[in-house]
Amino acid sequence: MNKPYARGLGRMLYPAMVIAGIGLFSTVAPASAAEFEPGFYLSFGLGQFNEDSNNTNITAARSSNTSHRYGVGYMFNDYLGVEGGYVAFRPVDFNNNVTGGTQSFKAHTEYVSAIGQFPISKKEQEMVSLYAEGGFHRWGAEERNYNSSKVTTTITQKTGTKSSLGYGALIRGKNAAFRAGYDKYLGIAGSGTTEHDFSMYHIDFLLYL
Repeated sequence: MNKPYARGLGRMLYPAMVIAGIGLFSTVAPASAAEFEPGFYLSFGLGQFNEDSNNTNITAARSSNTSHRYGVGYMFNDYLGVEGGYVAFRPVDFNNNVTGGTQSFKAHTEYVSAIGQFPISKKEQEMVSLYAEGGFHRWGAEERNYNSSKVTTTITQKTGTKSSLGYGALIRGKNAAFRAGYDKYLGIAGSGTTEHDFSMYHIDFLLYL
């Protein structure tokens, strides 16, 4: 693994493990209210992501942009669940240090994750939780390169599957919840051996069915 990638992954995994440890410790105490019923939920969210590339021949002109996401999940109990969904990332732009041209890169992904949820406060029909998730994502990407006259020179389209990770916090009522989190989608490929990691902060609305 590329060393900057390893450092980035380490920076993300450490707080995720801390959150998981705090959450697991909190579940030792008896719950103060009955658990929510198992069931499905829908999620809708908006995010802001940052791009990190292993290609030293390009310099980011715009490495951050917005994203939107939606998904469906199932909670088996207050602690374990699964979720699948779709994320669309708006384009990021680069300057090519070799050709003097520019580059635009956009991507989308479908993800499936297992979720560990750790309640830290439970009342009747109300719960505050920390969570950590991990799984994989199936991405599709398009890279467009332009020369110094802004004429398109190459278009590269690729797909692939890599791992994804995340953590955050959730406030839930009886039928709805708000969730704030951080996700990392690894290994989204461009031309040649270029790979992009997308780190996304997001806020979601969840509707329990």
